[in-house]
Amino acid sequence: MDDLSIKMDELALRMDNGFNRLDADIRALRNETKAEFGRIDKRFEQVDKRFEKVDERFEKVDERFERIDQRFESLHRLMLMFASGLSIALLGVLGTLLAALL
Repeated sequence: MDDLSIKMDELALRMDNGFNRLDADIRALRNETKAEFGRIDKRFEQVDKRFEKVDERFEKVDERFERIDQRFESLHRLMLMFASGLSIALLGVLGTLLAALL
């Protein structure tokens, strides 16, 4: 019985040592994982900063397109006014010609 008791104590001690090593390994993995996630977070922050710069560039491009749109709208209005004036002048000339013929 004493031998069995000694062997059980040895087994319990070996198991405790094994669990202690396992706990230490798990703690080390947790620390490594936290450190890696910290590095990943920093990289994402860098990517976010780059996207902010790209967004600023697109905003500038959008502003340029808006100015171009405004110029086209002004040109369109000018062309419509010119065409309207030309049409009225043409109608006036035609009316004068018709009045002269009649």
